[in-house]
Amino acid sequence: AQTRIKRKFDPGVVDIYLGLGGFGWLVPESETIARTGVVAYTNVSSVFNELLSKLKKQGNYKIIDYPSGIIPDYDPNVKSQLDNIFLLGDAATHVKATTYGGIIYGLMGAQELTKSIVNNQNYESLWRKRFGKDLWLGLAIRKAMDRFSDKEYNELLRLISQEKIKNIVESNDRDFPTKFLFKLLMKEPRLMKYGLKAIPGLIF
Repeated sequence: AQTRIKRKFDPGVVDIYLGLGGFGWLVPESETIARTGVVAYTNVSSVFNELLSKLKKQGNYKIIDYPSGIIPDYDPNVKSQLDNIFLLGDAATHVKATTYGGIIYGLMGAQELTKSIVNNQNYESLWRKRFGKDLWLGLAIRKAMDRFSDKEYNELLRLISQEKIKNIVESNDRDFPTKFLFKLLMKEPRLMKYGLKAIPGLIF
């Protein structure tokens, strides 16, 4: 559930709200308009209203519209090709489960589909080779995050706020966790206990 609201905002600051469903957000489009919403598995309306109540305490705002929708979870068993029918983007569940973004994977899927048609290659093999492992790992991370307590989230935020960790996160593309997750664990072994929570999510 999401809405666009009108109020004064700092366009350089994005707010993330943990503990509201999966999470909530406020992303400014400009100095006067922002998108704010939540993603949740159940009770979406009540979680969304909780977010709006939090925002109300920060000052009055005017609702512009409600650009909401369903976000698919990545399905590692998805079949994205049948004869000359192809799926990509949301239709193929090419969604980053950690943040529920999908634009980058959708564009990469389009590139691999083009390559498969031009070169007569298997589309599903191409996209899985390029970003399938990252989708899979992102889903495992999301499953682990959904089991975190408030105390664990606070500790995790403290650990990743360290300069040595921030340097790794800021210098790597977060759409590809397979390329830097090991570096994080080497720099901060205490992160391993959070990684262990992802193990059940790695078994499908």
